Amino acid sequence: MPDTHGAVELGEIRLDSSTALRRYVDLARDLHKDLYFELEFASSELRVALQGIPPALTARGVPASVNSKLRAKQVADAFRRAAEADKHAAAMLAKAWVLFIRNFAPELEEAKRKTARPLFKIDG
Repeated sequence: MPDTHGAVELGEIRLDSSTALRRYVDLARDLHKDLYFELEFASSELRVALQGIPPALTARGVPASVNSKLRAKQVADAFRRAAEADKHAAAMLAKAWVLFIRNFAPELEEAKRKTARPLFKIDG
């Protein structure tokens, strides 16, 4: 099961610096990846569990609906699609970081130059 403490930590990160943004993106991406794996696994388990349920019978003793395998597949597929959405979310967060670096490169370089200290200080 995914660690829910990460979700709480996300809300505590103030997006006021590139370092904070990087922490936020990394944590959110990790949460989505964990959730992806959890939902993918749950999808498989659920499908197997639901396939074993026999269909209900009508008053005449005839199965009321299509077989359990088809219904189980439909339910499990919804979980699988939810998992795919989390996989996509993780990829989009990585893309957001790359776009930030690309679009704000001049500002990032300027910030690095302002705080860079000379390696060798010449004094009198």
